[in-house]
Amino acid sequence: MKKGKVRVAVGLSGGVDSSVAAALLREQNYAVCGITMEIYDGFDGLDPSAKHACYGPGEKEDVESAAACCEKLGIPFQTIDLRQEYKNYVIDYFRNEYLEGKTPNPCVVCNQKLKFGFLLDKAKDAGIDFDYFATGHYARIAKSGTRFLLKRAADRSKDQTYFLYGLARKQLAHTLFPVGQFTKAQVRDMARSLGLQTAEREESQDFIDGGNYAILFADDEINPGEIVRLSNNNFETIYSSSKSMLDKTTFCSFEYIYFMRNLSVHDNNSISDIRYHFGYQLGLKETEIN
Repeated sequence: MKKGKVRVAVGLSGGVDSSVAAALLREQNYAVCGITMEIYDGFDGLDPSAKHACYGPGEKEDVESAAACCEKLGIPFQTIDLRQEYKNYVIDYFRNEYLEGKTPNPCVVCNQKLKFGFLLDKAKDAGIDFDYFATGHYARIAKSGTRFLLKRAADRSKDQTYFLYGLARKQLAHTLFPVGQFTKAQVRDMARSLGLQTAEREESQDFIDGGNYAILFADDEINPGEIVRLSNNNFETIYSSSKSMLDKTTFCSFEYIYFMRNLSVHDNNSISDIRYHFGYQLGLKETEIN
């Protein structure tokens, strides 16, 4: 099959990385179309003026940015409604994990279940034909024999393989990461040279506008608890409050941090039991990271 006949659907967020990914593929003579997830369901309480993230009223501007990018590149664009799927698989998961005293990672679940799952299924149901799916993630894919391996990005400071480790090899076989071989600075320079309006857009690293996760919980759901760290094989309390929703930058320098809810460190639970209970299992599975 000639490269010009290969069809690629690019998942567009409205930001610089995915827009440059689409531009690079178009320059390489792929038949490119843009698709964007619609996930915000109008949840009350989010500040429209807050910094944009994946979920929130800022989605409208992000969709408009993605559409403008496609118009600039001369490629088709379509939005895919995933509002119910996002609530079921990301919001509800995030809430349930926190309420069980665990540490959720919504981006891992979103990529595995929505972006590389429901988005592609619904796009095909909508009549969009494509051979590959591409995103603006900073990651690379290599082939070793018959296996497809997920590899870290050239720009290690922007590497996103930790969001993608749950992808199966059959998914990697039909995935492209066009910006994985470039640095962020190079990607912005390419956007400027192409005249893309995304070139100077601020990047977001939150999954909810403004980063205020506590708004997803009712007051009566927030129970007292402690934050403890592991020191000399013993737990040391470093924070105790009636609120379990803490600023996500707090305590990030400690090697092991645990949120203790309804479980006393003075119980007969061993440290290994507590680690297991709260899901602190280190290491990546299913996909090889190099």
